[in-house]
Amino acid sequence: LLQRTLNNNGTTRVNGTGTGIIYMGSGATFNNNGTFDLRNNDSLLYLSGANSFFNNNSTFVRSIGAGVSTFGNGNLSFNNNGVEVEEGYVTFLNLPWQTQAKAGKFKVQFGKINTLHLHVLPWVDEPLPLDDILLSPDTWEAEGISVSKVIELPGDTFSELYVQVLNGTSGLLFVGPTKSDLTYNAQYRAYRDFGDDHNLELGVSYAHGYNGTSATNTTALQNAHLVYRWKPLQGRPYRSFIVRSEYFWSQREQPDGTQKAQGFFVGGDWQLARRWYTGARYEFSDHATNAALRDKGVAATLTFMPSEFSVLRAEYRRRDYAPGIVANEGFLQIQFAIGAHGAHPF
Repeated sequence: LLQRTLNNNGTTRVNGTGTGIIYMGSGATFNNNGTFDLRNNDSLLYLSGANSFFNNNSTFVRSIGAGVSTFGNGNLSFNNNGVEVEEGYVTFLNLPWQTQAKAGKFKVQFGKINTLHLHVLPWVDEPLPLDDILLSPDTWEAEGISVSKVIELPGDTFSELYVQVLNGTSGLLFVGPTKSDLTYNAQYRAYRDFGDDHNLELGVSYAHGYNGTSATNTTALQNAHLVYRWKPLQGRPYRSFIVRSEYFWSQREQPDGTQKAQGFFVGGDWQLARRWYTGARYEFSDHATNAALRDKGVAATLTFMPSEFSVLRAEYRRRDYAPGIVANEGFLQIQFAIGAHGAHPF
């Protein structure tokens, strides 16, 4: 661009390679008023020349997936809170004792839903325990080191152990008084196929760290998750059913005493036809900072997928918030994806 203005008012995703995406010369202006998603293995954005401006008024996403060596790979993505890194880490694949490790910022391996990106969830929102127990409007992400190992079990059962050492401060959930006060997380999960049409995943997680209410107060978190899937390989190609459920426990030390909170959700999603899905969810959660307060809710969804690159979803949600606020809400979600997108963990 030279002495020109470029306005992005819709959704734009670019998947390219080379030494740059946008070259801005003297007097050039780029106004992002919609969603601008750059997917590239090289440069992010070039601003050059006098009086060139990039004005981000809405959502700017940067996604990178690049091979580093035969021993690892790198991943990086941004969210829409300015240009803040959502995930950025390097994975080391061939380590002693058949382990893998990653270092950087990543979604903490706690429960199941917390590990998923928002656009792959079967709902418009997230279950109550992630807000009330994890104290996060999105998901729990942290900087640190994660080590994992696959453990073989009898009967063709897959299992995996994660041990993570994390930065002591993660939003409002954990606040380390000093840099040496770290947060620790571990998860063990097992998966098994039952015939060709059924599979089951079970997992438990534990996290511990300082919560910032005093120099010594800590929070301990536990989670148990279950995912059951039914997907027939023959006879009913456009039928499937999946159940997701998690239970949360929180013990948070505070100056007024230890708050012991619990949270739970269960959701089922049924594939009606080739492109149609419906689902329902039940949830409740105590507040981690005041366990005497409990929120409850139900939700129902209807999803239409014109293709694997687009989703249209409607959701009705009713929630009873403590201390007596009732909210009936409706949501409409539209998703579009253009270009290559990395596979999500199973």
